[in-house]
Amino acid sequence: MAQTCSHPRPTSSREDLWARLTPELIHKISSYLHPNEVITSVKLLNRETADCLHDSFRSFVLGCKQEYKWEPYRAEQPWPGRDFVAHWGRPGPWRGLSLAQRHRLLCLAASSGHLPSLDAALAQCGCTLTSGALASAAAGGSVAACERLLGAGDEGSHAASAAAAVGHMPVLRLLLDRTGLLTRASLYATSCTAAAWAGQLPALQLLLDFAAGGAKTRVIRNAAAGAFAGGQREILVWLQQAHGYSPSLGDAVAAARGGHVAVLEQLMPPVLQPDRPPAAAA
Repeated sequence: MAQTCSHPRPTSSREDLWARLTPELIHKISSYLHPNEVITSVKLLNRETADCLHDSFRSFVLGCKQEYKWEPYRAEQPWPGRDFVAHWGRPGPWRGLSLAQRHRLLCLAASSGHLPSLDAALAQCGCTLTSGALASAAAGGSVAACERLLGAGDEGSHAASAAAAVGHMPVLRLLLDRTGLLTRASLYATSCTAAAWAGQLPALQLLLDFAAGGAKTRVIRNAAAGAFAGGQREILVWLQQAHGYSPSLGDAVAAARGGHVAVLEQLMPPVLQPDRPPAAAA
């Protein structure tokens, strides 16, 4: 008698499995997801899920928390691009915002890397372009957003520093080519310092490739100060080995202010050794 092979029938579809979850489990699962993902995906599964999560996930999170006041505004990911354009792509919602709020929203759109969001913000924000928007785009690593802002007239005085600090090499190359950074000594030095402070060795190497003569000596000194302040041992070792840099007492102070004890102990012994009296003549 021939044997037949039977396959088990699926007990339920994915929709049925989700429908069997309790509200507590739905909330628990959603708590592990980014709020933007919950709003754009989970709440759209069905009416019951939307009702369950209605009071918990009501607003998009557009901006990351700034660790330092001087750092560029950065967009949260995942970025709700379609919803941003639908809401902020018309003049009404902008009317109740202050100038500072408009500028922040423009910077977040630039940082998102979503060009339709950036175009919507540029069209409706009603504020002049400042270097903050391009710096945010550079920190976000979007070459396309940077090109869009450069084309709109953003000069990007701090954009190279933002790109260098996060190591976005394509953006940094674009800014070196388009912003005249190498002719602006102060901004160029600041970019090198930012790369060193953040431990971005490839970015620092790229920037130093364009320095020459006495200017290179000054830039290396600035980069070393940034590396000591940031506690970036790899950068300091490279500066010593590749450029013969000798640490100074000012570097020790910068490392101490940052609390980088290991850097002080490993790289600064000649500077930190107390003065010794000269040996007595025989």
